[in-house]
Amino acid sequence: MEPLRAEVAQAILSRLAKMRKKEEDLDIFSLADQDQDGFVSRKEFRNFMNDCPGNFSRDQLNKLFDYLDDACSGHLQRDEFMRCAVVFYRVSRPSVDLVQTMGMAQGKLVRKLDVNEILELLEGPIKEINKVVRVKCRAMRDGSVGWATATGSNGVVFVEQKRVHFQVKTSTTLTDLLSAKACATLRPLKAPLFRFLGVGRRPIR
Repeated sequence: MEPLRAEVAQAILSRLAKMRKKEEDLDIFSLADQDQDGFVSRKEFRNFMNDCPGNFSRDQLNKLFDYLDDACSGHLQRDEFMRCAVVFYRVSRPSVDLVQTMGMAQGKLVRKLDVNEILELLEGPIKEINKVVRVKCRAMRDGSVGWATATGSNGVVFVEQKRVHFQVKTSTTLTDLLSAKACATLRPLKAPLFRFLGVGRRPIR
């Protein structure tokens, strides 16, 4: 189901990119929640997706809705719905530029991206006339925003789509440090899904 979720997320982000040219401050959950009751019903979810690019069948959207509906409540809460609007990429080659603007000129350098950095997709992927594919993204490490080359004109992959969601199977705790002795508990981890932000060293026991 993850490939479909990622495809739907890209369609949602494409719609938002066009809408933000007219209105900067957009809340996609409020857009989907047509009756403003604080939940997105199955019908509202399908209606919302029908206004997005892409050709998703009723069956696909129903299956994705069930996949997102962890509580099997028949509606999506905000955090459940927002899972369908997130796509992550991983930097797969060294010295990838994150730049301010898209295009062959590329614009001012924001910074260099490190191998294995995780990026959240904001817009794209967009193929330019020279066959280079670029994505607008946010670096999870420090929040830097810009455009990065996903695929070069010769087909070389610089950043690749990555599944970095993990599901909580057994109750556990979220801590502030890796060390099992020195860490402080932030809160019980009960949410069914969380984002992977990076790999640390082996915990000290």
